[in-house]
Amino acid sequence: MPFSVLFSVFGVGVALMGLQIRLSGQVRDQIRTLSTGVHGDVKDLNSRIERVEERLSGEIKAVRTELNGRIDQVRDELSGRIDQVSGEIKELRGEVTFIKGHLSAVLALGFPKKVETP
Repeated sequence: MPFSVLFSVFGVGVALMGLQIRLSGQVRDQIRTLSTGVHGDVKDLNSRIERVEERLSGEIKAVRTELNGRIDQVRDELSGRIDQVSGEIKELRGEVTFIKGHLSAVLALGFPKKVETP
C-alpha cells in the first residue's frame, strides 16, 4: 500500500474522529438543552400543581364553612321545632289529665258508665 493511500486513510480516520467528537459535543449540548428545558417544564408543572392545590384547598375550606353554617342553621331550626312540639305535647297532657279528672268525678258521682249519644 503506498504511503499516500495510507496517509489518506489515516486523514479520513482523523477527520471522522474529529467529526465524531464534534457531533458528540453537539449531541451533549442538545441533551443539556433538552434536559434543562424538561427540568424547567417540570418545575413549571410543579408550581402549577401547587397553585391548583392551594386554590382547591381554599375552595374546600369555603365549602366546609358554608356546610357547617347550614348544618348549624338546620340544627337550630330543628331544635326550635322540637321545643315547639314538646310544648304542644305538654299542653295535650294537661288537657288529657283535665279530662281524666272530670271523667273520674262524673263516674264517682254515680252516673252511668255508658253515655248515650243523641
